[in-house]
Amino acid sequence: MKRVLILFVLAFLLGSAHAQDAAAVVEIKDKWYYIKPDGTLLFEEGFKEARAFSEGIAIVEIEEKFVFIDPKGKHVFVAPFLKIRDFSNGLAAARKGDLWGFVDKNGKEVIPFTFLRVASFKEDIALARNGDKWGFIDKTGKYVIAQQYDGAKQFSNGIAMVKVGHLWGLINKKGEVVVTPQYQACKPLSDGMMAVKVNDKWGFIDTKGKMMVEAKYEAADPFVNGVARVRNNGIWGAVDKTGKEVVPVQFPTLGKFNSGLAKAKLGKQEGYIDQTGKFVIPVTYEGYRDFSDGYAFINVKDKWGVIDKTGKVVANPTLKFNTVTKFKTINKEIGADDDEEGAE
Repeated sequence: MKRVLILFVLAFLLGSAHAQDAAAVVEIKDKWYYIKPDGTLLFEEGFKEARAFSEGIAIVEIEEKFVFIDPKGKHVFVAPFLKIRDFSNGLAAARKGDLWGFVDKNGKEVIPFTFLRVASFKEDIALARNGDKWGFIDKTGKYVIAQQYDGAKQFSNGIAMVKVGHLWGLINKKGEVVVTPQYQACKPLSDGMMAVKVNDKWGFIDTKGKMMVEAKYEAADPFVNGVARVRNNGIWGAVDKTGKEVVPVQFPTLGKFNSGLAKAKLGKQEGYIDQTGKFVIPVTYEGYRDFSDGYAFINVKDKWGVIDKTGKVVANPTLKFNTVTKFKTINKEIGADDDEEGAE
């Protein structure tokens, strides 16, 4: 009976041929599948483990091995690695034995497995180390910035955060110091701004180190489309790049902004707010998730559906999944919010 139910669900999900450029990973019984925003399967095969697509390739687990698949479900390469990260800048970091290297989308070794630790490539430069200190390598595996840092974040807009001792500063791609290490902590650079911690409070600097938003918050998230979530006294709001609180710090519950929207609760109001703090999609669903790449899951009586950023239901809540994940654009590179790799 259970097998018949699973086959019925899969047949329903495969019913539409409408092509969409985003997909989410969902669990049906004991396997993971990829679905489109309209609720139909991207392709039929399910997997023991599965990750979101990044740059058109997803990494799944089949019979205890990592396999690269494309959006049609084609098995591109069986990866004989102990660990592998998502693709970024055309390469994926992988581990053989105790050492890391990089492979391309066909599984070909591009950078030899000679590193103790690495992070994914961003802007054609990656963090790496062969000893206790971190440096940056190019796509030939050559260190273009020497191993000299106690910690580092990936490059963004030509700038990277680096840690010397216990403090963080900024460097450029030549390894030149842009801002002398002086911050207690930092978040990934995003949207031209970076959250930094000063005297136990969070604020934001630009890529030249100018303090654009006063360090006065107990918590802060990276900027997304011109706004960043901040918190004081357990209450959330959001600021713009001038430090103006465009979403008043008044929400006891506020999700992360994506697609210009965030989950929020305020008194009896509940739903999604825009970047001014206005409720634009009220919800009456029993459950609802954060937006990601234009879509969000909703839940009614333990069944899942999907809405778009206008609030329109694009997949009716009739889908029985154990677990759901966020929608991701298939050909998109994993972003700062998804992949905060770095060395602390």
